[in-house]
Amino acid sequence: MEEDSIYTIVCVIHSRGAPFSVEIARDRSVGHLKNLIKAKVSPMFDQIPAHYLDLYRVDATGSTEKERREAVARADLTDKLRVTRMWYKVYPSIPPKETIHIVAKPPRPPKRKRDDSESDLINEPGAKRGVHTLAEIDGSTAQRNLTVDALYERLNEYHFVLVRGPPGSGKSTLAQLLANHIRIKEPTVDPILINAWPGEDYRWSSRLTEKYDPRRSNTIIVDDSQLSYWDAPFYNGLLKNIGGRDPNRVILFASYGKPNTRVSVKGTNMIVPLRQNVSLRPIDHEDEIVPAGLFLTSNEFTDMVQKKFPAGHFAGEFLDGALHFTAGHAGAVCRLLQAVLAHNSYREVEANNGEYSLEIFHSQFPISELWLDLDKSSRFRRGLPSLNELQSPKIARVLRAVLSNNHVTKEMMESPDDKQALRQCFEMGWLHATVYQWDTMYIFTTSLHQWFVEYYLGNRVLDPNPINDQPLSEFAINVIRLFSHLRLSSPRKVGASDTHRPPATRFQDEFYRCCLKYSNGSLISFPHLENARGRIDYYIPQKKWGIELLGDGDRLETHSSRFTGSGAYAEMDFTDCITLDFQNKPQKTHLG
Repeated sequence: MEEDSIYTIVCVIHSRGAPFSVEIARDRSVGHLKNLIKAKVSPMFDQIPAHYLDLYRVDATGSTEKERREAVARADLTDKLRVTRMWYKVYPSIPPKETIHIVAKPPRPPKRKRDDSESDLINEPGAKRGVHTLAEIDGSTAQRNLTVDALYERLNEYHFVLVRGPPGSGKSTLAQLLANHIRIKEPTVDPILINAWPGEDYRWSSRLTEKYDPRRSNTIIVDDSQLSYWDAPFYNGLLKNIGGRDPNRVILFASYGKPNTRVSVKGTNMIVPLRQNVSLRPIDHEDEIVPAGLFLTSNEFTDMVQKKFPAGHFAGEFLDGALHFTAGHAGAVCRLLQAVLAHNSYREVEANNGEYSLEIFHSQFPISELWLDLDKSSRFRRGLPSLNELQSPKIARVLRAVLSNNHVTKEMMESPDDKQALRQCFEMGWLHATVYQWDTMYIFTTSLHQWFVEYYLGNRVLDPNPINDQPLSEFAINVIRLFSHLRLSSPRKVGASDTHRPPATRFQDEFYRCCLKYSNGSLISFPHLENARGRIDYYIPQKKWGIELLGDGDRLETHSSRFTGSGAYAEMDFTDCITLDFQNKPQKTHLG
């Protein structure tokens, strides 16, 4: 990533304090800077939610700090920054030096009327915290009309809905889009939108802002609602009693939470039926309501790319690949395409007015550079463990188990330490919980997240199995020797991004598992290397090996010919390649 991807923003608190600097990635939002400012000046704003700060761009210049502060004092605070605005839109290039860029203005203390009949605790400043002034959705935001309408319909039917998804996947934007949608559909309704559950006040109703009226119907949208799991009175006093005839409607957007199981709230348990859960992908609950999912649909993905990257020189098959890698995870889509736009391989294509293909991506954008770029993106990184966390043996064991099996369950964790590590991976958003045939399974959010973890775990193995001197054929045979007939007879159920694995993929899954086992977790693969003419099953970049896996001789000659002459794979940069044909039944009868 280029050096100018991190901005240094000089800020000052309105009417108090000295200027201070904050570093922020150019692809982060104004709302994120509010959090950084609050942390920087702690404990000044400890009792004020970060979103209550108003930020104004002033660009006060001067040859000395005194002159710059005088310029701030003279400035008219008119350029208020929207919370969703990205810094690369505020400053398309590096912010000017020797300048105070931003004034942060805290809210005025509320005027209180003392009522001796009320508790001092209720009347403390900040008791009605957490209200979120709805940020304007700008023209670069995909509107997701079908998904929003499906959420609205489900909320109207059941009056309580839980939307679960990983960090950075677009929950906050979807919450804002839904609030806008409700205001359009119901002009007399003003939804209560809370962007983070506030601290411990005397009663839960005080957290719902002054808009909440217990005598009337209320529509409540809570973002980051996992922060409310400690608040048993909120769940017992309001949510447990909500049904289709209740006057209130509540929708929670949470970074974690289990499907069709008890929501772990301090002091209580609450079961949310599957039909009131919305997860990564749409699920038809046979209730005659259009299913909704958190991930972008194909049409929404196309709309998002057109709005956020209108000048992109992307070939259609590259965008198909990007959708496959990311599964429609909004944060992963944006970060992947931003990484491509910043890379030399794209710039060369753009300079020649060409199209960026999937083959160019695979052949000219080294995986190490891609992961290094993604590692610097805080938005994408929120859904992944840090490199230090990956060094934890118990965290590594859990994640390697998911890599090998496509998913894990609690029953697969053999020790209390591993069970605790699984819970940590879940609550941090590194793994997502999904349900299949009443079993809770933990999976990677997307293939991109899975490959990222595989890469960094592979690079941190202290005693890898040496394969440098092995030919590909010997390596393949050694891997196949580790196959388990029990695993082959039990097809995989669920994979990354909640994709149900068909039985035909069992040989691919087992080959991948045994590759990791044989190499002691050091082997890094990139499934589905592709060019404009075809796609190979596995590509191992350390060795530049291509591996094609077939079943029961299906088009064996056709697949083998792709590696030779003018075949589809002939132009790929392989040092060696192999086709493996797995048979469900032996071709020869074995006596005895």
